[in-house]
Amino acid sequence: MAGGARRGAFYDPTVLVSVPEDSPAFADENFGPVAPVAHFTDPLDAVRMANFSSYGFQAAVFTRGIQRAFTLAGRLDVGGVVTNGSTALRAENLSFGGPKDTGGSSEGLHDTALEFTRPRTCTKAARA
Repeated sequence: MAGGARRGAFYDPTVLVSVPEDSPAFADENFGPVAPVAHFTDPLDAVRMANFSSYGFQAAVFTRGIQRAFTLAGRLDVGGVVTNGSTALRAENLSFGGPKDTGGSSEGLHDTALEFTRPRTCTKAARA
């Protein structure tokens, strides 16, 4: 572990190493500057570990192969996947959200408009 000192109501940025998959630090959302680190030998094992969580807001895939990035992104049960970058990406024209206990919905201009509307078809009959 690195960091983790408490200063009143605040914690210093913390890195936890070799975190077991069944521990709360690994499986739950950490609301603070905490980065749990786990080891894997196969990328599909990393996907399994990520999908183990009951949350699924965002994920990142770091790879040199674009096909590998798309394959792994397709298997991750999350709202969005960023390749070779930070999951802090946010653009109003892109859907932003996640499945499972993350909220189960998305936000963004288009998604928000759909949440507040009820589509209805209205037509006028043609005169005979």
